Formats: sequence, C-alpha cells, structure tokens
Amino acid sequence: MRRVDELMISTYGIGLAQMMENAGRSLAELAQARFTPGSVTVLAGSGNNAGGGLVAARHLANHGVRVEVVVAGTLRPGPLLEAQVRAATACGATQTEEPGSSDLVIDALVGYGLTGPLRGRVAELAAWANSLAVPTLSLDGPSGLDMDSGIAGPCTVHAAATMTLALPKQGLLAAPETGELYLADISVPNRLYAELGLEVPVLFPSGGLRRLRAPDEPTEDDAAPERVDLETTELAWRSWWQAGRLIATGATFATATRIALVVGTVLTAVNLGDPILAGQLDPATGVRVVANYLIPYVVSSMGVLSRTRVRG
Repeated sequence: MRRVDELMISTYGIGLAQMMENAGRSLAELAQARFTPGSVTVLAGSGNNAGGGLVAARHLANHGVRVEVVVAGTLRPGPLLEAQVRAATACGATQTEEPGSSDLVIDALVGYGLTGPLRGRVAELAAWANSLAVPTLSLDGPSGLDMDSGIAGPCTVHAAATMTLALPKQGLLAAPETGELYLADISVPNRLYAELGLEVPVLFPSGGLRRLRAPDEPTEDDAAPERVDLETTELAWRSWWQAGRLIATGATFATATRIALVVGTVLTAVNLGDPILAGQLDPATGVRVVANYLIPYVVSSMGVLSRTRVRG
C-alpha cells in the first residue's frame, strides 16, 4: 500500500488530503448507516490513518452527531493533520485529552503502517476501547492487528466492524478482531494496479463502499466445514498473489477440535472464479483435498502462512 500511495501522489496527482477525505467520508457514512450513533469518540493516532478518522469526525459533527476527538501523540505529517483537527473542531467536534462515554468508538489509531505491538498512549486508548460495552468501528484495520499475517498483538482493538481501504488485506479476512468487514474506495485508479502487475477487477461498480463479510459470518474455523466465498477470497488473492503467483490449496478434515491443516500441494489459479482443482497429496497425511471446498490457508512466495476467510 505504501507504493500505491506513492504512485497516486506522483503519477495521478491524488494527494493524501484527498485520500483522507474519501476514507473519512465513507467511514462517517458507514458509522451512521450501521450504528446510528448519537455520540462518537474518535481515537486518532499520529500518522496518516488519523486523517481519515478526523475527516469522519468532521462529517459526523456536520450531521448532528456529538463528536469528541482524542489525539494520541504528535501528528505526522503535522500541518495536514493539524488542519484536519481544526476543521473537525470548527464544525463542532470537541478535542479532549481523556475520552468520555459515547455510543460508538472510531479506531483510527494505527493503519497498515503498524510495526510491532502497540505502545504508550496508543496502547492505553486501545485497551480503553476494548473495556467498553459499546461497539468500535476500525479504520483500515483494528489497531494492533498485523494486516498481512492476521496476528493480533497485545491490546489489539476488538472491532465490531472494520472498514479497510482500496484492497482487502489478507490478515483481516480471518482475524476475529476484524468483526464485520467493509471495503472503501479511496480513488485508486485501476491503471495503477496494472502498473504494479496486479490484475484487479472493478471493485466498486456502484458506490464507494462494499461489504465483504456480514455480521453473522464467523471468523473462526470452529463450525462445520464451509465452502469458499469466491467473491471475498478472489479480491484478496488477486491483489496479493499476482506477485508470487502461488496459491497453496488446503485440505480439511473434521477432528474433535475441528482443525484445518495445510498441506504442501501448490496450485496455480488461472481463474479464481472457476473451481480450484485438487493436486496430489502425500498419502501419509491421510488428508483428502475436496475441489472447490474449504481452502482456509494461503501461502505467499515468501513462505508466510496466513489464514483466509471462508464461509458457507
């Protein structure tokens, strides 16, 4: 995503302010449509992810919602984010050091730039959000969650819903901390993806927001075996696996603990809309692949193992 941001600015003239505006407007719309809050607390970090949260604060305040903003740390880039704070407060949002009670928390603490566990004030605010009985809506990903691997660090925000940006991040698809999953358009040109060698379908044929996982869809493989949700997994795979051009298909079996195991068979997905064919397995595993059935794991060309989301 860093390279996407760089090309949007340098080649297409779409700056950070416009990306923040697109993200924040969609976030505010989702917050109102999904949660109808009378009051919202926006937790803003110190980086670019904070910008979308601050834009959302402004739009929500304009729509009559009582909004308070808590900024964790020194804003970077300072002038741009400080301007977003001023705009939000000018429209009626209140900036405060300590969060109060509200109907909804918006988590805009840390985005895809996460490095290591949450620390300091950011960790404190994430823990505070998790202590509440009200829902949290995360921007891009729950703060503290590695969006590549799906591994949740200490104090990771447990979101009721997550609105991620531009492309689905594979780690979001399996992590229970994600909650409901939505994808928002921030005006990334399809030509940009082509420049990066990615074959990405039209993600937003109507409107700038789409739901990838519904409220009642579980995120853990603790139920009966399920079928692949090709629409959801196609988006993640097309964006991630064009680079490695490898997909490791999984085989499942139900044990007492319902464990899904990865095996070493690697297949090439020519068309992810078609059934994925099973390959040869090591008979010693005793695991049988079922074509177009449950594929809960994918492996990158770097050998990084992560769990994808599947449903019936």
